[in-house]
Formats: sequence, structure tokens, C-alpha cells
Amino acid sequence: MQPFDPEITMNDLKSPADVVDFEALAEWTSDSCTSQLHVANPAYDYVPPHLISLFITDSGGHAPSYVYRLLAEYYHADDNAL
Repeated sequence: MQPFDPEITMNDLKSPADVVDFEALAEWTSDSCTSQLHVANPAYDYVPPHLISLFITDSGGHAPSYVYRLLAEYYHADDNAL
């Protein structure tokens, strides 16, 4: 496994009760339907890097290839090392 694996770290799930009102659902469906219902409510949305074409910031939209320059303007070079 990689030190940062988005498939593992970004798949934190929250309670399905945040998006589905099970009490209201039980009123208009059968018990067999609600017992087989599986709701995934991810805490984060992971977007693979190859699908990102624009970063929106306070100063406007920037191409992904320009982000390194923005970091250099806002942070000291010592702060860029992880």
C-alpha cells in the first residue's frame, strides 16, 4: 500500500441518516425494502488528478500546471517539503 492511498484514506463514510430519513421511508415502503437498503454517504469526494483541469481560487481559475507557481508565491520554499 502507498503512503497516501486515496482509495483507503478518502473513503470515510458518514451516517446514512444524514441523507435518508428512514422513519419517513418506512411509512411508504415495505419492511423488506428498507431492510435491504444500503446507503453510502461518503465524507469526502475524491477526484483523480487526471480529471482536474482547473483550480478555482480567490484570485481566479488556474491550470493545474500553474499551481506550483502559486505555492511558490504564497509559501516559503522550506514549507513545500512534505
